[in-house]
Amino acid sequence: MTSGFGFADFPRHAARAHPDRPAVIDGDRTVSWRAFNERVNRFANGLLGLGLQPGDAVAALMPSRIEMLEAYWATAKAGLVFIPLNAMLQPDEIAPILDLAAVRCLLVDTALRGQVAAARCRVVEVGGDESPEGPAGLDSLDGLCAAASPAEPEGRIDPEAICTIMFSSGTTSRPKGIVNTQRARAAACHIYVAEFGLTFESRTLLVTPLYHNSALILALPTMAVGGCVVLERRFDPAGLVAAWRRHAATHALLVPTQLRRMLDEPAACGPLPDSTRCVVSVGEPLPESVRSRTLERLTPRLYTMYGISEGLAAVLRPEAQATHGGSVGTPVLHTEIRIVDDDGVPLPPDTVGEVTGRSARMMSGYFMDEAATAQALRGGWLHTGDLGRLDADGVLTIVGRKKDMIISGGVNVYPVDIEQVAARHPDVAEAAVVGVPDEAWGECVKLVVAPRPGASLSAAALGDWCRDRLAGYQRPRVIEIRAALPRNATGKVMKQELLSSPRIATDVAKEANA
Repeated sequence: MTSGFGFADFPRHAARAHPDRPAVIDGDRTVSWRAFNERVNRFANGLLGLGLQPGDAVAALMPSRIEMLEAYWATAKAGLVFIPLNAMLQPDEIAPILDLAAVRCLLVDTALRGQVAAARCRVVEVGGDESPEGPAGLDSLDGLCAAASPAEPEGRIDPEAICTIMFSSGTTSRPKGIVNTQRARAAACHIYVAEFGLTFESRTLLVTPLYHNSALILALPTMAVGGCVVLERRFDPAGLVAAWRRHAATHALLVPTQLRRMLDEPAACGPLPDSTRCVVSVGEPLPESVRSRTLERLTPRLYTMYGISEGLAAVLRPEAQATHGGSVGTPVLHTEIRIVDDDGVPLPPDTVGEVTGRSARMMSGYFMDEAATAQALRGGWLHTGDLGRLDADGVLTIVGRKKDMIISGGVNVYPVDIEQVAARHPDVAEAAVVGVPDEAWGECVKLVVAPRPGASLSAAALGDWCRDRLAGYQRPRVIEIRAALPRNATGKVMKQELLSSPRIATDVAKEANA
């Protein structure tokens, strides 16, 4: 199927322009662009051969593997709606999504088949028997593709047709289905190709899950220009750097936790290879100690990124790291950001308010959720729920979530300010702040930290550190020390899990707000 301007167009162009160059490397499997596009065509035609019609939904439950990337393009070429599922979801979490989206076909990795035993849709197994009918009566993807035509699917794709529905991580609320059209997906590719300098010679190393938008910041744009994606299925610092060198990777996307772990293994990780052109840090704010050590010990080619899956992003580029280290940079291409008050009125520079914006890659809305869509999209602007400020040059600094903001004694307290101070303590590996109820103040600051490996850290010492560096209203009255902070698969701290945990505090910490 063809389109005037759509996401489905990219593989055919890459196969024509660079047929013998690698498209994907997955372990010992290397697939050329000619072979990748043919497989995608067979995949698309095979799905249509099952009786699916353009606009029908196809979901996928699998780890990062070649077939996941094939599924993005195959469903786009067939005019189907693709729903990548978090591979860590449990059966009672998967079923509501399948029902809500009226999923007609589910692609499932052999190892995850038990999680969808009760699925009420057509199930196609990935990585199983190669016969047309796999084990237990399941369709086999390899069998489906083998029997299908390698020709480009017939028909025309409407650029405004739904391409993907990405279900959010749900760290602050129940997951929402983020709807992107073919045009929006294509725009995202063009934006990030320009921002990160991707070309047909780029080799992008990925160890983040392909079901999440954060990985797609680099994976799909790399493929859009005929570059190569190198998949690493598990994160191991030494193994990742070895793969980096082996494949002469030019680009990579890492969450702050992964960068921290690499820095904690200097013998294995050292400076990154000379081939490195771009390392993108995304998922959560990058602590200053990690940012400065990354620039010093790993690479100067660091891009720190703020972005939300709904379609808004800003990037702090390498040349600005020295002068704007506490910010997230300026909006990416085809994106406008402004700061507004509770009534939606734009605020002057250096004033904290809600981050709003509009972009060529912005979502159409939340699937089957008119109320949430109306709340997020107002007057053509996307309201993020994040708090930030823009300086006179348009540089954005994020200070926290509106929902996370703590009001203590009538004063607004922004968690990020406290987290950054705590993270600078030499024995702190990571820090998170939440507000907990307090009879005297309404809410008080609770600080949860994880120590560096081998460090001896006490709540009293950390209370002293904070008292010397924070204003009275910002100082934590409750300090908890954990082995590690709870995170989801994309590295975001799950703050809800920090609220009900036991309080571990000292008198010094309690007095810090006095």
